[in-house]
Amino acid sequence: MKFKSFFHPFQSFDRWIYRKYHQNGTWNKLIENCPKRALQLEWRRAFHTKLNLNNPKTLNEKIQWLEVYSDTSLWTKYTDKYEVRKYVEKCGYKEYLLDLYGIWEDTTSIDYDSLPNSFAIKCTHDSGSTIIIRDKAKDLDKKYVNQLLNEHLQKPYGYDTCEPHYLKIPRRIIAEKLLPQSNSKNTNINFSSTIDYKIWCLEGTSIIAFVCYNRTIGGDVTYDLYQINPWRPKREYLSPTYQNQQFIDIPRPKNLEKMLEIAERLAQGFHQVRVDFYNIDGQIYFGEMTFTSACGRMEFYSDDFQLLLGQKIHLPPKQR
Repeated sequence: MKFKSFFHPFQSFDRWIYRKYHQNGTWNKLIENCPKRALQLEWRRAFHTKLNLNNPKTLNEKIQWLEVYSDTSLWTKYTDKYEVRKYVEKCGYKEYLLDLYGIWEDTTSIDYDSLPNSFAIKCTHDSGSTIIIRDKAKDLDKKYVNQLLNEHLQKPYGYDTCEPHYLKIPRRIIAEKLLPQSNSKNTNINFSSTIDYKIWCLEGTSIIAFVCYNRTIGGDVTYDLYQINPWRPKREYLSPTYQNQQFIDIPRPKNLEKMLEIAERLAQGFHQVRVDFYNIDGQIYFGEMTFTSACGRMEFYSDDFQLLLGQKIHLPPKQR
């Protein structure tokens, strides 16, 4: 750091936020009692600008506005990894859900012996708690898995990320079928992870596919954008930093129309939501519904694309 940057007003402001709300333990209370103020401060920390809630224009700004002024009770319900399954089934798409092996309030209730040889186990209220067991005989260390799950269960999700709607999600554990591996014989394209197809729906209409691939254990991932019809890359919509990634041209996924149908049906009634899928050899698997992508502070889209998406969202009257 250059010495003069130490006195930069935004640098000083960031340090003041940290001292005032984090070091004295009042940040969580601020999110509970005044989410608007918390979101404004977090926005300032992330972008060094004032959050425009009076006349929001971008996708990021409108997500923040909706978090503050709209009824987000359904955001809470359908962000819950267990409750959203009921919604998907209610909408007629049960066949696209991964098999559910169990749901538990705590780790002492989990009967690992009854689970199949491979499965994924995770908490229902957060992000990042998924544990993959590919071979129970070789991979399952019950004590270690329980320890990790307990750490997540004990921590309410939403404070650190400043996403208030997460705070009311019940903290439980579910185990689901492990995603299958592709049997594709296409050797021209190699990926280090399963491709995520994230369909952005605005006012119930699918707009663009946000495609993620080549995830690594360290957290690296390639972010890509595809126009839906016709299917083709739209990387000019990515911010300059993300235009320098190592891209792979992703073929048009099989059953894309069905994936879009499901996304738009689930998105009905929501001003904006990202509906995530896996599509393995033409078999669609529902992933999740995301209402605050990257906490509503996305940096991977260009400014022009943020405005373009924001223009498609029609904000309702304030409800709170």
